[in-house]
Amino acid sequence: MPASGRLGGLLLDDTHGLRNPTKADYWFPEDNVVGELKCLSDNYFDDCSFSEWLNRQYQDWVYRNLAPPIVGRTIVNLARLPSTCAHEVTSFLRKRLDGSLKQANTQIKQSRLELGAESALGLLILVNNGNVALPPEMARNIVARSLPNKFFGINSIIHFTANMPGDLERIDKHILFLARLERKKYSARCSPGSH
Repeated sequence: MPASGRLGGLLLDDTHGLRNPTKADYWFPEDNVVGELKCLSDNYFDDCSFSEWLNRQYQDWVYRNLAPPIVGRTIVNLARLPSTCAHEVTSFLRKRLDGSLKQANTQIKQSRLELGAESALGLLILVNNGNVALPPEMARNIVARSLPNKFFGINSIIHFTANMPGDLERIDKHILFLARLERKKYSARCSPGSH
């Protein structure tokens, strides 16, 4: 039995296929929760458009005296860039991640309607499965910046890495990451049945 079944969850059937899903993946009727699983498996760093964009941005940062010139190839570490530069990178990556959040939001809301469970909470299960461009801290930052003003179908997020060990300062070993993110307060504007 899958883990979702042991937790009282039902796998929702989506006959539209993997490329065009319209429903969320899971329904937990006892908890009144609709859950959607999103796997971040595309490594943004392998995308030529991101590399080209980053090269142009870095040249602009050098021109604006925000970053030192580079001769040859190097690894750009966001933690070592001024916050203005890091913000520009996360804004670019946010557009990519927002696509997954938007799709999950739509699937959760559609499933609520089809299940007749408009008051159900929306849970996004966000798994980083190979996207090294989005380490846990950056993904949390991007999600935290995206949720307050949109994607009101998503009430909580479980974010973890299943096969990508991470590093933490002062801990001398690789770890797997797990975090729970939640909207701070539900208002009438972002209650489960709205938007």
